[in-house]
Amino acid sequence: MNKTKFWLIQHQLSSSSPQRRLQAVRKLRASTDAFAVKLLLEALGDLEGAVRTEAAVALGETMDRSAVKPLIEALSDPAEGLQEAAIQSLKRLGDPAAVPAMVQALLQGTPGVQARAARALISLGWQPHSPEEQIQFFVATSQWKRAALFGAAAVRPLAAVLAGSSYEQRVAAANVLGEIGDASALIPLQSALKDSDAPVRSAAANALGRFGGVQAVPQLIAVLTDPDRNVRAAVAGALGELGDPQAVEPLVQFLEDSEWEVRTAALGALGRLGDRRAVQPVAACLEDKEEEVRQQAAETLGRLGDASVLEPLVLAMVDEQSGVRQAAARSLSVIDSYWERSVAANTLIPRIEAALRHNNAGVQYAASGLLRRLTGRMPTAAAHTDSERKTRSLVRILQEMLLDADAEVRLAAAESMGRLRWPVCAGALKTALDDSSDWVKLAAQEALEEIARAPASAPG
Repeated sequence: MNKTKFWLIQHQLSSSSPQRRLQAVRKLRASTDAFAVKLLLEALGDLEGAVRTEAAVALGETMDRSAVKPLIEALSDPAEGLQEAAIQSLKRLGDPAAVPAMVQALLQGTPGVQARAARALISLGWQPHSPEEQIQFFVATSQWKRAALFGAAAVRPLAAVLAGSSYEQRVAAANVLGEIGDASALIPLQSALKDSDAPVRSAAANALGRFGGVQAVPQLIAVLTDPDRNVRAAVAGALGELGDPQAVEPLVQFLEDSEWEVRTAALGALGRLGDRRAVQPVAACLEDKEEEVRQQAAETLGRLGDASVLEPLVLAMVDEQSGVRQAAARSLSVIDSYWERSVAANTLIPRIEAALRHNNAGVQYAASGLLRRLTGRMPTAAAHTDSERKTRSLVRILQEMLLDADAEVRLAAAESMGRLRWPVCAGALKTALDDSSDWVKLAAQEALEEIARAPASAPG
């Protein structure tokens, strides 16, 4: 770059326009000329943070050792962007003299500065020694499990991450704080319940559910109306873990949430709370349209242990889904070992018999077994159901034969219907009275007379 251009750049650096000064610094990037370095060092003291940051980046690219000390001094600048740029440039220059200042940045900087300082220190061969250095280093390099080993001493740096870092790191920090379980983490976690990102709010709720105690319950209840279903589910789960009775009524309201995941989480929480005020609302969830909700409702009723729900639980044993049926059976055995002998269960026999005619084979089988347990006898309705299927199949075949092109086939069908004497055949036989064959019409007329004389028990 010729001297004239340097003069123009120097003149531009004295401009009152921050944008022009920024453009001037960018023109100096990648120049190794001593005068360019001089101008960049001057720009490092510019009033505009963006200009200082650009100058710090450019000084790293010059690979000029004279920039080390000014860049170290830049680490105390209030602009976070400049601190990060200075660290990156010092890393490129690779001068060990920068290590003490970067250790201070690791210990006192923002999470972003700490992360850059940690990576730069690794490249310079530095290793943490004191517990404080180790904690900050592990947090800055996302070694969460190692940071958690320091217990309460790690709360402050983790809380700093939770207050201002990427949402992935905030989620991780909340999880670690929950694992540590120190009371000093309550305030940062409660604040995180209002985080702008739903995964962070969920992680904070889960963490508070581990150790928050009754003091965390009001804050959790306050976010039950969170717009994100996963957060609401996490809050419900946390309230169940904390075991405070004041959460019962808010959780009962959750049973009407529009999302099945939230309803399921609320049911699980109510089961852990074990408060019998929830018995009837939970029992109503056995009618929910979602299998997962019905199954959790059945499980929760077993935990609540109230005999007043024997009737809905018995009916749940013929639910369309096997998971619900199994959960209901488990809960019944917990509530009353001899539930089969109860009056409530035996009054349901007609409804269970109706389930034998359900179009789901699993329901039919379940109903058959349930009736056997209640009455001690093998129900015959299952056999009737099989017989009805065969009857419908045979009638369908005969009806098709009555429409056959061959008159002899139609005649055989009409005569067979007469021998069966089933009222269900009457409709097809009446149509056959208009058959083109006199013999078929005669057979149809005689068959209808036989059906009229048939006993009331004939299939119809």
